[in-house]
Amino acid sequence: MILSLTLMSMRLAGDLVRNYGAHIPGALPVTTLTQTLAQLVVVILGVLVFLNELGFSVTPILTALGVGGLAVALALQDTLSNLFAGFYVAVAGQVRLGDYIKMDSGSEGYVTDISWRSTTIRSLNNNYIIVPNSKLAQAIVTNYHLPEKRMSSQVQVGVSYDSDPGQVERVLLEIAAAGAREIPGMLAEPAPSVALDPGFGESSLGFSLNYSVAEFANQFGVRYELRRRILLRFREERIEMPYPTRTVLLQQPSAHD
Repeated sequence: MILSLTLMSMRLAGDLVRNYGAHIPGALPVTTLTQTLAQLVVVILGVLVFLNELGFSVTPILTALGVGGLAVALALQDTLSNLFAGFYVAVAGQVRLGDYIKMDSGSEGYVTDISWRSTTIRSLNNNYIIVPNSKLAQAIVTNYHLPEKRMSSQVQVGVSYDSDPGQVERVLLEIAAAGAREIPGMLAEPAPSVALDPGFGESSLGFSLNYSVAEFANQFGVRYELRRRILLRFREERIEMPYPTRTVLLQQPSAHD
């Protein structure tokens, strides 16, 4: 009966954490790690009750486990390192499920799960990247969803030196204002802006159209649509986007040389 109740309670604990853990204020994120820890606590309590009913003294067993725990810890250094690193990552809240992160190793994507050994990241190519928890805890991580999902982006455009800077700025702002209303993922607030940056190039004047998107993944679709609209509108306004050019001066050597 005790074993049956333990197994039932273990499954119940896992289901409760999975289905209702996210709705409890201040609770840990619902991950594979938190479900495993909840089930492990139930199993340990069930085993102790079972041994006590059989007449075994629990205190000597706990003492023996404490002494033998050192040997187990030395033998399972990597496993325990990943376990505690995963627990730290889950508790710290700096990397959460659903966040888009980028590691200093170059791996990036959405965090889909944190287990007892590794963290699973889904890249934009819809592939899984499996990162050991100890590596994630030691890495330099950029979280594009903290402190908020909204982020800034920009499109750079080069125009001819013969172009009117005022006209270019007006056209770019009109395109951005229309895009904020029509392009999914592009935000109207804060308002888009235009700057003469990077400015004076070798063959063109460089302008930057600055705007905000709802989250990291939106910037690619928004940037494509803005570039398409800028190209079409510049053709209508007869604003030239010159090819890269360079003037080379050749000097004839003198008779003395």
